[in-house]
Amino acid sequence: MALRIAPFEVQALLGLARTVPVHAAMAPASTIVDELLSTSGLSASLLKQIELNLAAHFYRMANPEIAQEAYKDAKFQYAMGKRESGFASTAWGQVALALDTSGRLKGLSKTHADIAVL
Repeated sequence: MALRIAPFEVQALLGLARTVPVHAAMAPASTIVDELLSTSGLSASLLKQIELNLAAHFYRMANPEIAQEAYKDAKFQYAMGKRESGFASTAWGQVALALDTSGRLKGLSKTHADIAVL
């Protein structure tokens, strides 16, 4: 299926200049929505908003925000992030999770293992 979103929408959501490339983050967002959510019964509007927020999530995971602080002669730089994992690790991933009333995205964020005893 075609992308539901345009690069300028991702750039605007993230507060980026229109010259910043975001296409690499859009493809996985589109694939997840197509393969996991397109049959969930969610409206086209919700699917678009989820895809937009997932694209922002993937962009920010690959390009973390850098915060800078200075105190006298010392300067500090660090990547902004959350301790959560999966989609919950960014604000945009959290929005996508909240918009997905089917709960399918939440299932992707869970890690699990199967143990078999022979």
